[in-house]
Amino acid sequence: MYLWTRWALTLLCFGPISCSTITARLPQSKSLEERLAGFPLRNLPLAAPARIHWSAQGVPHVVASSDDDLAFVQGLVHAHLRLGQMELLRRISQGRLSESAGPFARDLDRALRVLGFGRAASAMERALPSSTRRYLERYVAGVNLYAERASELPHEFAVLALSRESWTVGDVLTISRLAATDVNWISFVGYLGSEDPKGARDAVDALLALSAYHKSGSNSWVVDGRHSRSGFPLMANDPHLGLTVPNFWLLIGLESPETRAVGLAIPGLPIVALGRNADLAWGGTNMRSASSDLVELSPAELAESREFVESIRVRSWWDSEHRYRVSRHGPLLNDVPFLAKLERPIALKWRGHEPSDEITAFLRAQKARNVAEFRAAFADYAVSGQNFTVADRHGSIALVRAASLPRRKREQSYPILSSEEATRSWAAMWSTSEIPGELNPARGFLASANDEPPFAEPVLGRIFSPPQRVRRIEERLQALISAKQKLDLADLAELQLDTRSEASRALKDRFLARALVQDPAARRLLEEWSGDYRRELAAPVFYVSFLSELSPVLFGESLRQSDRLQELWLPRLADGQELSTELRAAAKDAEARALRVLSKYPKWEDFHRLQAAHPLSNAPLIGSRYVFGEFGVDGGIETLLKTAHSVTSERHYARYGAQARHLSDLADPNENHFVLFGGNDGWLRSENFIDQVPLWREGRLLKVPLSAERAREQAACTLELEP
Repeated sequence: MYLWTRWALTLLCFGPISCSTITARLPQSKSLEERLAGFPLRNLPLAAPARIHWSAQGVPHVVASSDDDLAFVQGLVHAHLRLGQMELLRRISQGRLSESAGPFARDLDRALRVLGFGRAASAMERALPSSTRRYLERYVAGVNLYAERASELPHEFAVLALSRESWTVGDVLTISRLAATDVNWISFVGYLGSEDPKGARDAVDALLALSAYHKSGSNSWVVDGRHSRSGFPLMANDPHLGLTVPNFWLLIGLESPETRAVGLAIPGLPIVALGRNADLAWGGTNMRSASSDLVELSPAELAESREFVESIRVRSWWDSEHRYRVSRHGPLLNDVPFLAKLERPIALKWRGHEPSDEITAFLRAQKARNVAEFRAAFADYAVSGQNFTVADRHGSIALVRAASLPRRKREQSYPILSSEEATRSWAAMWSTSEIPGELNPARGFLASANDEPPFAEPVLGRIFSPPQRVRRIEERLQALISAKQKLDLADLAELQLDTRSEASRALKDRFLARALVQDPAARRLLEEWSGDYRRELAAPVFYVSFLSELSPVLFGESLRQSDRLQELWLPRLADGQELSTELRAAAKDAEARALRVLSKYPKWEDFHRLQAAHPLSNAPLIGSRYVFGEFGVDGGIETLLKTAHSVTSERHYARYGAQARHLSDLADPNENHFVLFGGNDGWLRSENFIDQVPLWREGRLLKVPLSAERAREQAACTLELEP
């Protein structure tokens, strides 16, 4: 990998290197009480007193007299827990990493500026309903007051030489667009590789890092009250993102006369993205929606493109100017430094470059009283497309598909459109109200796992996850319903920890049937293996190593990261399909190498590892400071307990997977259970920085109540905030 790409990966994960990075010491460990000692409590711009009940795990439950005060205290809490993370998200979204990292980050900043996450922010802010604008202003005021009064700033500020800067509503809206990064971009640059192979490879590397902030995976399902022990619907959700600490999410409870919600929030955004209110619970998975197209510009359109010149501040170096062009279809990718050799003028047309109102959608959803109101809340929602599984206390369950997408035809060119095709496709848009959903199916449950929808129109996307996970959820739920009278949250929790891959089981059976594995011990190992990726098993070590060593014979090196590799293998090994002499010889060599790997790593937990590590652990020289634990882990690429990895014959680390879990029973507003990989506090080495890792590993969850009374009863500490 090229040097600048290594820097890009590190920078996008909060890892620039400088003298301050090398000399900055890790903060002293702090208890919850020590962390809260400096929390601002007096002379606050509140209309009435407010309270924050803090659990022993550092989960806050905010109680305020109005939404106006609730938003302000929410800003205080987000800044207290995750100010360092928020500041880096802000700088990534604005292409300002060179200010901390110096000239190494200039090309990356140039790329981020071309992508233009904040391009629509001003128009979005102007169009906000007055209530949403006020909520955002109050949230930002809380963030700013906390940062101003803080006697000690997070470790990231010292490492990256960050200064205190006031936050604005535009900053929040720009971060919301970063969170909506289109997962299709990774595949797009792959298509451009024939014109600039090196640039495309480097672009994919950078986008893979960027996608750590994007909701590109997840499992979610709901079961109706006919099949539950409580008689009310049950909800389960586990989003899949980068397995780093601090977590992408933070846990929070919110209560005012207008709002009651608890769940997973994104630092820097004043919403509960996945969670529960008094009347319903919701989870989500990424739709993989095609919210972008590549457009080849005509000479006239290229000539008419507007040119922008921006100054990039560079730490310990000369500032530089960056010139880029924006056509009527969007920014020119030719102005991204590592795609500069593209032979044709290609523009990126993204729905996220146009105004839309995701914040209002979530604020309304938090107050929805039933499934219909929840769906209506997303009328003006655009990016990124989400599949929401929803259940209300009245008994309804639903799958709501929320997005704004062009009315493209399935047969149109892909992925590079002519200008005429793009103009036709984007002339009108599908909205959430027009995209088919599902409501109260006869079977009594609904599931989503980034899978392809069961209809041809509208065209939601083209790159979906393999159907393995959603089929596994549906099969297991159906089996549970058939085997026992009623389900409870314990059944759903067990399903979230499922580690069996039907694709692995099917492919290992073909390896055996076609005699590609011949060693007696290896054959016996695979014959007894069900496709389960439990940490104590040996078979997955041999299987993954064998697959890794054999696959390049047919597919080259490019598919080792693909979650569809096993699917591609199956038709090649069908009965009657002739196997080449070359393949059989390669299988013999692969078998020998896989057996050597197995002798070195006799269990999956020896081979498949996970670190509790801050993204600064990627940094050379000082990275080891930021690794806070390492252990073997269950799961694999496409198991429900997802701990994704490349197909490799080397000991490896899972970097992506089920980094949060959520369960709710609609019978009881306080029957909500969550866990994060890491902890709720982003302050390095605080008591609550990685305290949930043991729970996550053991499949246990925290009970997080919705009611303020229950939160008060369970609180380890309560803060009284005064005007």
